[in-house]
Amino acid sequence: MARKRSGYWYEIEERAVVDYLSTNDPEERDKIYLEKLKYPLSKMIESLIRRYNLYNPDMNETDLQKDTLSFLVTKFDKFDSTKGFKSYSYYGTVCKNYLRSQLIKSDKSKVRN
Repeated sequence: MARKRSGYWYEIEERAVVDYLSTNDPEERDKIYLEKLKYPLSKMIESLIRRYNLYNPDMNETDLQKDTLSFLVTKFDKFDSTKGFKSYSYYGTVCKNYLRSQLIKSDKSKVRN
């Protein structure tokens, strides 16, 4: 009996990232993103927020996830698969650093006010 996969980022998603980055066709990119990357990226961001307790008191959890995903999309093309790193690690680090910087900005704003 085969074990059911419990994660959300595997070789399929790694390959989808490479395919996404290798095409310049907007329709093809949308198709790859919607079919193969949207759910795993959303799940990764949700997990990072919970694991590292990166909740921003100025935003509800849904808005925080959407904000982080929109930031990640702006940095998506910066990943280079030829360097031997996994996209999961790269994108996770980008999201975690963004969330931490947002918390620092929020704290500084509260101190000023």
